[in-house]
Amino acid sequence: MSEISRRIYRHKRLAGIMRIAAAVFSCMTVSVFALERESASRNTFMVFGNTYIQTPEAKKSILASINKAVDVADIDFVIMVGELTISATIGQFETVKYVMGNSPVPVYVTASNHDLVYTNGDWKTGTSDDYARFSEMLDSKTEYTISKGRSSFIMQSHIDSVGSDFTNNELAKLENDTSYDFVYHIIEVPLKETINLDSKPIIGISGGSPKGVHLNALDGRHVRVWPTENKINDNEDDYLIFKENEGYVVVDSYVDRSLNESFKIIIDRSAGTCLVEDL
Repeated sequence: MSEISRRIYRHKRLAGIMRIAAAVFSCMTVSVFALERESASRNTFMVFGNTYIQTPEAKKSILASINKAVDVADIDFVIMVGELTISATIGQFETVKYVMGNSPVPVYVTASNHDLVYTNGDWKTGTSDDYARFSEMLDSKTEYTISKGRSSFIMQSHIDSVGSDFTNNELAKLENDTSYDFVYHIIEVPLKETINLDSKPIIGISGGSPKGVHLNALDGRHVRVWPTENKINDNEDDYLIFKENEGYVVVDSYVDRSLNESFKIIIDRSAGTCLVEDL
């Protein structure tokens, strides 16, 4: 091989090595960046308590509230906690579905008694909860989980053993799972004795309450947040916005779309502790 040929060979070999090294470095950079983004992944989300939708006009108000939350808080998704409708009519469900289909961010729902049709047609006195109709009308499961970054959301509709067994099974899966910083339990009613409260901290989110935020701190281990909502008219909207941070969640309470008060939920899942502070 001539000297010129050897130089060409060495040059090509060096160029090949440099290309491989660059590719490896690029992959490492992307992987590290992805890991950093995943570890730092934090959610900002909106929660409606009881929307009690009565007329199609409600969709305008609810979508206006969601759009405001997108602009003001840059929310990632919306949760509507039961009592979506006032009496589970087809028209009311169509309004809920319209909101779900036209929201700029995903909307997740659970059912409660107002959203169920009974054998005697009366949600107050009926004895047969029609969860299947709810699922069909909104194309949504009644019991399911959502994973968002380093948070897990347990969505429960049934208030009997169906829902409690589902939630307890999901809590058991998460007990030794270190990939989640926050675990939320979403159900219209408060935490009940049928839920395993010996588990690691849970942030419970219930349905609406009279105006203002209501908190139940349970034994320094769990907290139940009752979103504001005592809806009378379809043009009123009260809601909460949850903003996750490293080790804590800031919750802003909005009454008629105006910021009312804020508080902080501090969670340490490894230590099994939960603390609430006013802001």
